[in-house]
Amino acid sequence: MGVRRKRRIPAIVPLASMGDIAFLLIIFFILASIPKGEVSLTHPETDDLSEIERTGISVVMDEDGQCFFQNNPEPVPVEALTGLIKGHFASPDQNENRRVVVEIDRNLPYEVFKDVYSAVSEAGGIVVARGIIKGNP
Repeated sequence: MGVRRKRRIPAIVPLASMGDIAFLLIIFFILASIPKGEVSLTHPETDDLSEIERTGISVVMDEDGQCFFQNNPEPVPVEALTGLIKGHFASPDQNENRRVVVEIDRNLPYEVFKDVYSAVSEAGGIVVARGIIKGNP
């Protein structure tokens, strides 16, 4: 005598609504994400940099995007900053002090002054950002 088994009905998954669900998920993630616009950084203002300025290196970028190294009145190309900073660190009195005071004009966008920070980092310096300047050094 054989045991009769009930015939199983295969499960049917409705696939018609999968497209709707995927579309709603895409809309959700688009609306929930933050679009990458302009990167804006606020520059910190500090008051106690007098000793660092005397012993360290200073790099200034004015409102026109020109760099000035060590209060030199002649502008320096940003590409040359790494070499200048490395040369300054090569002197025996600068072995421990690797701080670089960086002053950037408030109105410059990040795309303009990011290369200054990269140059200081490539030279092995520590950025001490002052932030705001008015006019040429």
